[in-house]
Amino acid sequence: MSEIKTYDGYIEILKEVTAIIKAEPLGELQKDSLLTKIEHLECVIGKTLFSGEEQEFQERRNDR
Repeated sequence: MSEIKTYDGYIEILKEVTAIIKAEPLGELQKDSLLTKIEHLECVIGKTLFSGEEQEFQERRNDR
C-alpha cells in the first residue's frame, strides 16, 4: 500500500510565498518567473492530493 500524501495548509503557504515574492525588489520578469513556478507547484500539489484521494477511494471500494 502506498503512502497517501497530505499537504495541510499548502494554499495558505503558497499565498504567503507569493506575497513575499511580490514584495521583493525584483524585476517584473524575475517576479513573473518565480510566480509561474509557484503556480506550477500548486498544480502539482493539487494533482498529488487528488490522485491520493482517488487511490484511497479505490482501495476502500476494493475492500468491500
